[in-house]
Amino acid sequence: MSDWSNQREQEEKPIQEHLDTTRVMLGKDGGYINANFIKMPVKDENFLYIACQGPLPTTLGDFWQMVWEKWRGG
Repeated sequence: MSDWSNQREQEEKPIQEHLDTTRVMLGKDGGYINANFIKMPVKDENFLYIACQGPLPTTLGDFWQMVWEKWRGG
């Protein structure tokens, strides 16, 4: 687990723990956003989804950065 106490102030209702193995990272430096990948196996395929809270006005840019980067396969 990582210590993200200084970044949790961005969250309206902080989640207690984040898993490094499933967390969504922003940009090349691995910036923080309160989001995790969820893998859903269906028959012979694995579908990858992102679970996150709705963005606050202060995190709206980070939310759309995540959508843009992950939509493009980042």
